[in-house]
Amino acid sequence: MAMSREAPSLVKLCVGTVIANLRYVGDVSGVDLHLLKDILPHCTMDQLICIENSTQDVDLSPVTNDLWKRFYEQQFGEENMMLVVKRMKQKRVVFKWKKLYEVELLGYSLEEKVTGGGSLSWAVLYGQHVEEKVRMTVEIFFGLFFVDKWIQEDLYL
Repeated sequence: MAMSREAPSLVKLCVGTVIANLRYVGDVSGVDLHLLKDILPHCTMDQLICIENSTQDVDLSPVTNDLWKRFYEQQFGEENMMLVVKRMKQKRVVFKWKKLYEVELLGYSLEEKVTGGGSLSWAVLYGQHVEEKVRMTVEIFFGLFFVDKWIQEDLYL
Protein backbone atom coordinates (compact mmCIF):
# COMPACT_ATOMS: atom_id res chain seq x y z
CA MET A 1 0.00 0.00 0.00
CA ALA A 2 1.61 3.24 -1.14
CA MET A 3 1.18 6.34 0.95
CA SER A 4 0.36 9.43 -1.01
CA ARG A 5 1.92 12.67 0.06
CA GLU A 6 -0.04 15.86 0.09
CA ALA A 7 0.93 18.40 -2.49
CA PRO A 8 2.38 21.56 -0.94
CA SER A 9 0.14 24.58 -0.98
CA LEU A 10 0.72 27.34 -3.47
CA VAL A 11 1.72 29.66 -0.62
CA LYS A 12 4.39 27.20 0.59
CA LEU A 13 5.72 26.83 -2.95
CA CYS A 14 5.91 30.61 -3.37
CA VAL A 15 7.61 31.09 0.01
CA GLY A 16 10.13 28.40 -0.90
CA THR A 17 10.84 30.09 -4.21
CA VAL A 18 11.35 33.46 -2.53
CA ILE A 19 13.71 31.91 0.05
CA ALA A 20 15.71 30.28 -2.76
CA ASN A 21 16.02 33.66 -4.52
CA LEU A 22 16.52 36.08 -1.62
CA ARG A 23 19.44 37.74 -3.39
CA TYR A 24 16.93 39.19 -5.88
CA VAL A 25 14.34 40.39 -3.35
CA GLY A 26 13.89 44.12 -2.87
CA ASP A 27 10.70 45.91 -1.87
CA VAL A 28 8.42 43.65 0.18
CA SER A 29 5.76 46.23 1.06
CA GLY A 30 3.03 44.12 -0.57
CA VAL A 31 3.86 40.95 1.38
CA ASP A 32 1.97 40.08 4.57
CA LEU A 33 4.02 40.16 7.77
CA HIS A 34 3.13 36.55 8.63
CA LEU A 35 4.78 35.46 5.35
CA LEU A 36 7.80 37.66 6.00
CA LYS A 37 8.24 35.93 9.37
CA ASP A 38 8.86 32.72 7.41
CA ILE A 39 11.02 34.30 4.70
CA LEU A 40 13.30 36.85 6.37
CA PRO A 41 15.02 34.51 8.88
CA HIS A 42 16.75 32.95 5.86
CA CYS A 43 18.38 36.28 4.91
CA THR A 44 21.99 37.19 5.40
CA MET A 45 22.66 40.55 6.99
CA ASP A 46 23.38 42.15 3.60
CA GLN A 47 20.15 40.78 2.13
CA LEU A 48 18.16 42.04 5.12
CA ILE A 49 19.70 45.51 4.81
CA CYS A 50 18.86 45.56 1.09
CA ILE A 51 15.26 44.52 1.75
CA GLU A 52 14.80 47.07 4.55
CA ASN A 53 16.30 49.87 2.46
CA SER A 54 14.10 48.96 -0.52
CA THR A 55 10.91 48.79 1.53
CA GLN A 56 9.88 52.35 2.35
CA ASP A 57 6.13 52.07 2.96
CA VAL A 58 6.07 49.37 5.65
CA ASP A 59 7.73 49.18 9.07
CA LEU A 60 9.47 45.80 9.06
CA SER A 61 10.78 46.07 12.62
CA PRO A 62 8.14 43.72 14.10
CA VAL A 63 9.63 41.00 11.90
CA THR A 64 13.27 42.08 11.68
CA ASN A 65 13.91 43.11 15.29
CA ASP A 66 14.58 39.52 16.41
CA LEU A 67 16.82 38.99 13.38
CA TRP A 68 18.87 42.07 14.26
CA LYS A 69 19.10 40.82 17.84
CA ARG A 70 20.55 37.57 16.49
CA PHE A 71 23.04 39.47 14.29
CA TYR A 72 23.99 41.61 17.31
CA GLU A 73 24.65 38.49 19.38
CA GLN A 74 26.71 36.90 16.60
CA GLN A 75 28.85 40.02 16.13
CA PHE A 76 29.32 41.21 19.72
CA GLY A 77 28.70 38.09 21.81
CA GLU A 78 25.96 36.77 24.03
CA GLU A 79 27.40 38.45 27.12
CA ASN A 80 27.23 41.91 25.54
CA MET A 81 23.72 41.23 24.24
CA MET A 82 22.52 40.10 27.68
CA LEU A 83 24.05 43.23 29.23
CA VAL A 84 22.09 45.42 26.80
CA VAL A 85 18.86 43.50 27.54
CA LYS A 86 19.47 43.87 31.27
CA ARG A 87 20.06 47.62 30.96
CA MET A 88 16.96 48.12 28.83
CA LYS A 89 14.89 46.31 31.46
CA GLN A 90 16.43 48.36 34.27
CA LYS A 91 15.70 51.63 32.50
CA ARG A 92 12.34 50.43 31.15
CA VAL A 93 13.15 51.42 27.59
CA VAL A 94 13.13 49.46 24.35
CA PHE A 95 15.42 50.15 21.42
CA LYS A 96 15.40 48.65 17.95
CA TRP A 97 18.15 46.05 17.67
CA LYS A 98 19.13 47.32 14.22
CA LYS A 99 19.95 50.74 15.66
CA LEU A 100 21.76 49.18 18.62
CA TYR A 101 23.79 47.09 16.17
CA GLU A 102 24.66 50.16 14.08
CA VAL A 103 25.61 52.20 17.14
CA GLU A 104 27.75 49.41 18.58
CA LEU A 105 29.45 48.85 15.23
CA LEU A 106 30.07 52.58 14.89
CA GLY A 107 31.50 52.68 18.40
CA TYR A 108 33.93 49.86 17.69
CA SER A 109 35.10 51.26 14.35
CA LEU A 110 35.60 54.76 15.75
CA GLU A 111 37.43 53.40 18.78
CA GLU A 112 39.80 51.46 16.52
CA LYS A 113 40.46 54.48 14.32
CA VAL A 114 41.02 56.86 17.21
CA THR A 115 43.26 54.57 19.22
CA GLY A 116 45.11 53.69 16.01
CA GLY A 117 46.64 57.10 15.65
CA GLY A 118 46.44 60.84 15.55
CA SER A 119 45.56 63.38 18.16
CA LEU A 120 42.86 65.17 16.21
CA SER A 121 39.60 65.82 17.99
CA TRP A 122 36.50 63.74 17.33
CA ALA A 123 34.77 66.69 15.70
CA VAL A 124 37.63 67.32 13.28
CA LEU A 125 37.97 63.65 12.32
CA TYR A 126 34.35 62.62 12.04
CA GLY A 127 32.13 65.68 12.21
CA GLN A 128 29.67 66.80 14.84
CA HIS A 129 26.95 64.32 13.85
CA VAL A 130 29.17 61.27 14.31
CA GLU A 131 30.53 62.69 17.55
CA GLU A 132 26.94 62.85 18.81
CA LYS A 133 26.40 59.18 17.88
CA VAL A 134 29.55 58.17 19.75
CA ARG A 135 28.42 60.10 22.83
CA MET A 136 25.07 58.37 22.61
CA THR A 137 26.77 54.97 22.27
CA VAL A 138 28.82 55.51 25.38
CA GLU A 139 25.80 56.66 27.36
CA ILE A 140 23.60 53.80 26.19
CA PHE A 141 26.10 51.11 27.00
CA PHE A 142 27.14 52.60 30.31
CA GLY A 143 23.53 52.56 31.45
CA LEU A 144 22.70 56.25 31.27
CA PHE A 145 20.29 55.94 28.31
CA PHE A 146 20.33 59.65 27.57
CA VAL A 147 17.33 60.42 25.38
CA ASP A 148 17.10 63.51 23.26
CA LYS A 149 14.97 64.30 20.21
CA TRP A 150 17.38 62.65 17.75
CA ILE A 151 17.49 59.39 19.70
CA GLN A 152 13.71 59.24 20.07
CA GLU A 153 13.20 59.55 16.32
CA ASP A 154 15.79 56.94 15.34
CA LEU A 155 15.88 54.33 18.09
CA TYR A 156 12.50 53.86 19.70
CA LEU A 157 10.10 51.21 18.45
